Amino acid sequence: MGYLVLSRKEGEAIHLSIDPDADPMTVLEHLKVGIFIDVNLIQGGQAKLGIEAPSCIRILRSELLDE
Repeated sequence: MGYLVLSRKEGEAIHLSIDPDADPMTVLEHLKVGIFIDVNLIQGGQAKLGIEAPSCIRILRSELLDE
């Protein structure tokens, strides 16, 4: 499991997807544990989120999907 901290403002999003190179059975095994999202801080219209997920899960800020 990896841990990533991202800050998001109102209207911004986070995209979770399965790594295309990941073995489907391995993904299912890892997802049995789940994905955990913590709200670490809310201040000035911004939320700081901590995301703990298996390494086979890609976590991207939504604005990076267009690049």
